[in-house]
Amino acid sequence: MRLNQEAVEHVAKLARLKLSKSELDKMAAALSDVLAHMESLGAPDAAEARLDEQRGRGLAALRDDVAAAWPDPAGLVALGPDTRNGQYVVPRIVDVP
Repeated sequence: MRLNQEAVEHVAKLARLKLSKSELDKMAAALSDVLAHMESLGAPDAAEARLDEQRGRGLAALRDDVAAAWPDPAGLVALGPDTRNGQYVVPRIVDVP
């Protein structure tokens, strides 16, 4: 997309900038380059699409999600350094009035 000088003047006015004729020409070229780059980012890339397709097929190689039995909760709590009444005991870090 190529910006014309009027569009650049309008943007400069919105930004409250005073640009000379040569500055307007430079800004028109620079902003046109930025917009061209932004348009190219939106274009699909065939190589990237193939990579995404291959990544998707790689997910099929993962194991099935199967429910498994968990160890006894009381046994897990017993592994903690300090337990009381089936719960972990931790130091108080907040004073409650």
